[in-house]
Amino acid sequence: MKLSSVIVALLMVCSSAFAQTPPAEKWDLQKCVEYAMQNNISVRQADLQIRFAELDLHQSKQSIYPNANFSGNVGFSAGRNQDPTTFSLITTGFIFNNYTLQTSVDLFNWFSKKNTIAANDLTVKARQEGLEKAKNDVALNVAVAYLQALLSREQITLAKSRVDQTKSQLENTRKQVDAGKLPELNAVNLESVLANDSSALITAQTSASQALLQMKALLNMDAALDFDLATPPVDMIPVEALGDLQPDAVYQLAINSLPQQKVDILNVMSAKKWLKWQKAVCIQLFHYLEALEHLQIAGLQI
Repeated sequence: MKLSSVIVALLMVCSSAFAQTPPAEKWDLQKCVEYAMQNNISVRQADLQIRFAELDLHQSKQSIYPNANFSGNVGFSAGRNQDPTTFSLITTGFIFNNYTLQTSVDLFNWFSKKNTIAANDLTVKARQEGLEKAKNDVALNVAVAYLQALLSREQITLAKSRVDQTKSQLENTRKQVDAGKLPELNAVNLESVLANDSSALITAQTSASQALLQMKALLNMDAALDFDLATPPVDMIPVEALGDLQPDAVYQLAINSLPQQKVDILNVMSAKKWLKWQKAVCIQLFHYLEALEHLQIAGLQI
């Protein structure tokens, strides 16, 4: 009796806890877009590309300076060894150490490094514009998924109204069939229509669930998280008349403002800088081979 009472009490507590669970917070389109800007995987990847490009730019800038390396080691030798000063064999242990200092500097490689730095700088700018493009794409995808989810809800409402209407017709027809006023075939036909309407309702509910899952994927959100979308009033949705839009003006605005156009321009400029760098390397290699050939000819003449 004690165990059963404890189980009943736990069930009552759990049911009351579930009953007191607050409903899911409704997200509007603005909140969805702002959350996606911070958590979407594509936006994060674009941000990482900027960081990688900045590291390459910093490395290319540091390469113009000379570099020096200093190393050293200390060791102890015991047993029969060779004396490093007299080169005779000894059996006394001794401590030895050595130090190494290396330095290097480019005598003439300025044009190559200059073009490399310029190309990396343009790459950084292109990655920055690429981040803006990723944000625009994510915002557009979130807006489309948001509207698709709202459309799926409206389809559920329409499908429910059809099911209710068909049920009402079926009840009235069944009464008339039982009274002998209508044949049984009318009721069977309405039952078939009701089955189709019920199937359409289930399809609409499935589409709505898939739309929410797609929205969660765009937001990089856990699929099991309680999530719901707010339905804005129709009169608050701004809709611009298609007749007021000028195709040429819209196209020119897209060319001047969309990040994709800037990304393409910066990538072309960066590629030209890399081409200059490759040309500079080829010219230096040609001069090196030419100088080496002259030295060989001079050595043969001597």
